[in-house]
Amino acid sequence: MRAHKHSPSTFQEKIHSCTLSEDEVNAALQNKILNESFNYYPEISHRLICIGDELESCRSEVDETIKRLYSFNLYLSASQIQILRNIHEEVFRYGLKMEASTTIGNMTYRAVDPSLSYMTKVLLELQEDYNELRRVVFKNDLVERSFVISKIQRYFYSREHKKCVEECEKWIKRFPFDSELQISYKAQSLFSLGKNNLAYAQLELLLSKNSDVLSTRAFYYPLLSDTVAHAIILKKVSREKIDEMKKVVEGENLFGKAFLASNAELRQFYSAKK
Repeated sequence: MRAHKHSPSTFQEKIHSCTLSEDEVNAALQNKILNESFNYYPEISHRLICIGDELESCRSEVDETIKRLYSFNLYLSASQIQILRNIHEEVFRYGLKMEASTTIGNMTYRAVDPSLSYMTKVLLELQEDYNELRRVVFKNDLVERSFVISKIQRYFYSREHKKCVEECEKWIKRFPFDSELQISYKAQSLFSLGKNNLAYAQLELLLSKNSDVLSTRAFYYPLLSDTVAHAIILKKVSREKIDEMKKVVEGENLFGKAFLASNAELRQFYSAKK
């Protein structure tokens, strides 16, 4: 879902919340190919990313994880087993070791569209089943750091803000190392719930612990439109630092739009070849 091999995804929030649309998934796949054999258009070769090996690695990891879970099948319900079966089938639906060209007699054939856009439907199915799996898993109260953080993020990005606040309050003393992260999610959720005074208190608490607005810009940037929050931030952060943060975020937003525009051009390029 990213523009370049090492760039962050343009759809981080929607990936977390499992709310990617069909158009968004399809758009993100326009510049993805399995391997270099599919990079046969010189005009766009610099814009395509080979991700076949990465997909294979992820698929192997999913396969091993599901096999381990099956060993506990006596403790799984029929619906839980079905979710795992669905996910396993979806990640193995397409081959990942294919070559672009097929020769029959004296003729060599290859697809007009070399991208992985044909995987759009299966990725949407996988998103749905993964979201259902998370819903089942997060019914548990496992006392483990990564589990707790994932649960908080799931509630936040799914806009279940009341549950997000409850989870933050429940675990913040148990995992003080992540207190800043939990405070930021709690504050954002309180704003979304319309509990602004409580949110302002959390904002002040967070600033007392860490005033590096650049590294936590995803939290601070949206608050600049709130005059009270903006004033609270200015008590701890210089205008120069705020301007620097705004410049970075606005650059990232432009980058995301450019990525989508570029991939729309790729879709048109493939269509013109038909």
